[in-house]
Amino acid sequence: MKKSDPKKVADRLRESMLPTGSQVRQMGLAFAIPGMMLAGPLVGYGLGWLVDEYLGAPGWVRPIGLLLGFVAGIRETVLALKKLTAEQEKKSDE
Repeated sequence: MKKSDPKKVADRLRESMLPTGSQVRQMGLAFAIPGMMLAGPLVGYGLGWLVDEYLGAPGWVRPIGLLLGFVAGIRETVLALKKLTAEQEKKSDE
């Protein structure tokens, strides 16, 4: 049986444990999803409030802005998940 150099074994282990660039990118994208889900409704409500306050629009503008914000947040989340899934499938095909 052939003895392995402990330093080479340690280097291989270290390299296999470190995330690659694509893994870091995927983790960043996954961690951004809650922010997208929170930011959409907040921005939508804020824009509805601005329109309501400064343009004197009726009171239903805020809930409509909130609803549009939810839709935008969900849309961005779905697009991010599709991108994440496509990258994982591409990686598994290689």
